[in-house]
Amino acid sequence: MRNNIKHYRELAGLSQFELGQEVGFSDKHISAIENGKRRLNIELAQKIAIRLNVKLSKLFEEDSNNATIPITGYVGAGGHIDVDFCDSSGQDEVSCPSQYNSDNTLAFKVDGESMLPEYKQGSVVFCRDLPPSNIEDCIKKDCIVLLQDGTQLLKNIQKDTDGNIILVSYNNAYAPIVNPKIKDIRKIGTIIIE
Repeated sequence: MRNNIKHYRELAGLSQFELGQEVGFSDKHISAIENGKRRLNIELAQKIAIRLNVKLSKLFEEDSNNATIPITGYVGAGGHIDVDFCDSSGQDEVSCPSQYNSDNTLAFKVDGESMLPEYKQGSVVFCRDLPPSNIEDCIKKDCIVLLQDGTQLLKNIQKDTDGNIILVSYNNAYAPIVNPKIKDIRKIGTIIIE
């Protein structure tokens, strides 16, 4: 049976390993379930639904979400884009992924090359329009970061042994940003490569 666990797991910003640990199974087991190679029993399905904060039925729902949402703005990946998380005056629209509620989802177009090869120029990334994420929950995750100066960036969040927060690019041509003044941070859930 087809399931949406991968979509909701990515939306929650969890790896297969992290989800597996939290529900008592290996990452290989979670991968096999996501790919339809292993059956999912109701007990595990309930644990996963609770951890991913979705109704059990959502894990098995066909894609019936035809809603579109506006592109909120651009997020810099090598460029500095000044937009606000709450500015939903985007002119372009994209289909809202089925694992998202179109009422509380933000979509941003990537501008720049600092996150290549994972995020290309023009890719669309999605995040929830909910209270900002806790920085500790974002370590080793790709996030949209709004700095105090209004700069909005797409970066991987790291923490060094001294406790410094570091915004890291995948493209080594771009230097990391150490101890930035962060105003808001959101984990990326889904990517659409344009």
